[in-house]
Amino acid sequence: MVHDGSFQVVEARVAPSADRATKEVPASAPGPERMASLDAFRGFIMFWIIGGEGLMAGLQAFGHNRVIDAIVYELNHTPWQGCASTIASGRASC
Repeated sequence: MVHDGSFQVVEARVAPSADRATKEVPASAPGPERMASLDAFRGFIMFWIIGGEGLMAGLQAFGHNRVIDAIVYELNHTPWQGCASTIASGRASC
């Protein structure tokens, strides 16, 4: 212990333990089984987020197919027109 006027400084040293170096960590218990359907759903959603729409538009450019045309139709959105309010009725529709 060292005394330095207004406060005391305490030094402590700890020797490394031999038990720490050789101690084995037990394997963790297996978690609950993953739901394959949830993983498939997440993959399906990621496909559309990353660029599924562009792929469908590219396939449609090769030739028209009823299934691809239907998918592309569903992926197209009307342009945003903004909010409109009707002053007489007092409602706003967006």
